[in-house]
Amino acid sequence: MFFFWWTNAALLLVCAPSGAVAKQASLKIRGVNLGGWLVLEKWIKPSLFGDWDPFDESSPKDEWTLCETLGKAKCEERLDEHWRTWVTEEDVEKLADAGITHFRVPVGYWITGDVQGDEPYVTGKQWDYFVRVARWARRHKIEVWLDLHAAPGSQNGFDNSGRLGNATWDKSMDNVNRTLR
Repeated sequence: MFFFWWTNAALLLVCAPSGAVAKQASLKIRGVNLGGWLVLEKWIKPSLFGDWDPFDESSPKDEWTLCETLGKAKCEERLDEHWRTWVTEEDVEKLADAGITHFRVPVGYWITGDVQGDEPYVTGKQWDYFVRVARWARRHKIEVWLDLHAAPGSQNGFDNSGRLGNATWDKSMDNVNRTLR
């Protein structure tokens, strides 16, 4: 059974056996962040940006500029390999054996396919990979927090919002409404 709750700009997806949520009110949470997987952060996975001189100001700095530089087809090919291999069931099992009870999974708004014409993000497979890891987590009794980490227009201007630079999320009602879809 999956339970969904909206909280601010985040969706909590609890992958737990039926009735487990109520029984776990006093559960100690031991969590890990699966950052750098479905929203790129260059410092977490620098090898994805390894084709460019890191000191070159024009080199890709975030997911937006990586996809813009490579083009959608090449970017999807590179990212698909990353998404497919970043988290394995063996990883999930080892984390469960180590006592981990929760995963936080940062995602970008584009995971749902909501990409406008001028946005270079690639979509389609991230959701399938997320669901695969959520199933593994459930199998190993780990709960999953799906974190909307990147909103349209960038909510903070950092690379972890998908696009380094100006934060314009709150400057456009279209961006805000896209976040709520």
